[in-house]
Amino acid sequence: MIKFLNRLFNKEKRKTCEQRKNGKWKEFNKNAILISEGHYVDGQRDGCWRFYYDSGELLIEEEYSMGKKHGKYNSFFRSGNLMSEGKFSEDHRQGEFRVYNEQGRLTKVLVFKNDGLIEEINPAYSSMASAHQLKYDLPLLAVFLTYAIYWGTRFV
Repeated sequence: MIKFLNRLFNKEKRKTCEQRKNGKWKEFNKNAILISEGHYVDGQRDGCWRFYYDSGELLIEEEYSMGKKHGKYNSFFRSGNLMSEGKFSEDHRQGEFRVYNEQGRLTKVLVFKNDGLIEEINPAYSSMASAHQLKYDLPLLAVFLTYAIYWGTRFV
């Protein structure tokens, strides 16, 4: 019975401590390396939060609104290069999440609606990639056509 009362009391004590979190907050691992930092309002995360690898490099940067993920989201490789970027709305992924490789090249685009994946786009094979390729190849095509027309009229 005493153990039960102690557990019950400790849970209540933890709950009131959580409710008291207000202002800037930093958490450290056992090696005294910063692993997260942000701001609490009435015990809930609010504003920009940063999470770090155990070695200290930035891992995730995301925005909260009264305890829910709401706003920009970015994740990073240990090298500091962007791994992914997107947006949350009321704790749900919304819209495009872009995923990059370690060299910074876009590898895929994930499209979400209310946290459900509705489309996965591989930029190497999508029509968007073809349109971008066409944009860069148009000047070369114009030069080629100009030469073809010029030389074609000289031989006629």
